[in-house]
Amino acid sequence: GVSRIGPRTLYSSEDRVHVPPHERNVGYVPQDLALFPHMNVRRNILYGVGSSQHDGQATALDQILSLLELHPLLNRQVGDLSGGERQRVALARALSTSPLLLVLDEPLTGLDRGLRARVLPYLERIRDELSTPMVYVSHDESEVRALADWVVELDGGRAIRSGPELGRS
Repeated sequence: GVSRIGPRTLYSSEDRVHVPPHERNVGYVPQDLALFPHMNVRRNILYGVGSSQHDGQATALDQILSLLELHPLLNRQVGDLSGGERQRVALARALSTSPLLLVLDEPLTGLDRGLRARVLPYLERIRDELSTPMVYVSHDESEVRALADWVVELDGGRAIRSGPELGRS
């Protein structure tokens, strides 16, 4: 089997290529967000970026902060944030390393309908303005339809349907 993100091969049994997970440059937002409660917003977002930021990363990070409207929150503690603000911080942290792919695992679970409606446009902006490919895992069809260009419907872990016609309506 072969796994690729764009032209970059991450795994190939035939060519004996196996890029370790920590070198694959995939941003991940888990269902529970996994923010560090002892760090403020700025430190949570910068976690993993490393101290050797060059101008390109700093510019990209500023774009992410603007896109997610996080500049006013940078010095706040994670415990003082609303659910939607925490969600945006988790997205910014995942995007801060300029990933080749963003994996979102039920990212809006736990948010009430109003918060979901406020966070979803940020995901749309990530898709449209950053052009970062996303794998979006959700049981909520309306979320998937709002974001997806291509949908794979699973049942019992098996793909039962897929295609662009299942995405945006």
